[in-house]
Amino acid sequence: MPMLTRTKTTPTRPRFLPCLLPLALLVACGDTGEGPATGAAGALDGPDVIVNAVTEEVFTVGSVMGNDWDTFGSVRSVHFDAQANLHIFDSQADHIVVVGQDGSLIRTVGGQGEGPGEFDNVTAAIVGRDGSYTVLGFMQIDLLEPDGEFVRRITMDPMTTGLVMTDMALPDGRLVTRQIVRFGNEDEQSEEGGRPVHIFPLDGSEAELLYTAWELPEENESSVSESASSGMVMRMSAGRAFEPLLEFDILTDREGVEGRTFADEVPVLYRLKVDWEDRIWLQRRGPTGQGDGPTDIVTPDGDYIGTLPPDELRTPDAFGPDGLLAYIEHDDMDVSTVRVIRLVALEPGG
Repeated sequence: MPMLTRTKTTPTRPRFLPCLLPLALLVACGDTGEGPATGAAGALDGPDVIVNAVTEEVFTVGSVMGNDWDTFGSVRSVHFDAQANLHIFDSQADHIVVVGQDGSLIRTVGGQGEGPGEFDNVTAAIVGRDGSYTVLGFMQIDLLEPDGEFVRRITMDPMTTGLVMTDMALPDGRLVTRQIVRFGNEDEQSEEGGRPVHIFPLDGSEAELLYTAWELPEENESSVSESASSGMVMRMSAGRAFEPLLEFDILTDREGVEGRTFADEVPVLYRLKVDWEDRIWLQRRGPTGQGDGPTDIVTPDGDYIGTLPPDELRTPDAFGPDGLLAYIEHDDMDVSTVRVIRLVALEPGG
């Protein structure tokens, strides 16, 4: 039976949502959100409007004493495809478990090894909505059909193309990344300021700069080390407290976002995800800067839907069709499980 999530009133809400074609993008910095919101209720600059999440349980997989296929070692990521199948990447077993809508096993994809269709040193496993796979290793990218059939391997060169670090891809297969690592002399490194977001094609062509996000000024005190043999340059600093994060996710509709106008303040936010209805979920930090705070939900146009309190439904590890949400969880024995629920409705809070 659907269960009604009870809510509590929470103060203030983010008043800034920059969107990027074709991404929803967020730089979390500036306003902490501790001051009162002054706008009208139900608007981006107004106070929180609490909503209740009506959910129902679908299934849970993973246990110590379960079937062989759902005794997970380390669940790194989860994805849904358009048929509502759940793809669970177990980095310890180096394979992907595909689970149907009833929680039963459909197939496993991959497995430890270095041959075609096998996984080795995987950094991310991306699942397209059609069920196809883009599996990133340290120096290669493997493409697989929805049934797990190997298509081709793309080798990354750390001196030329660079090594791409990402867990996100556009529908056409191009990767979206904020980190491309290239080894070389310091004077050969990119002079791009800020924090660049690139589109990384898989046809061997150059990466395309999509957007450059704001970055804090460099710290004065830093150390530089250079390897004479490899030419690799590393610059390190002691670190900075409360470093603002850059978060982004992909919207299905990639048109019309550039012309929209948004407010000019940013609260302390640390997570952004887009669901299958293109609603943007923005999670705030708790009032002390630690732990989960409330989650705000807005449309791609920047229209405010409502706020979920911090002690209720949280942003999932994966969104799916028809309101499906997947959560990677661990019990007291650190056993990995994946819990799937369905978001039936968001209703006005009492």
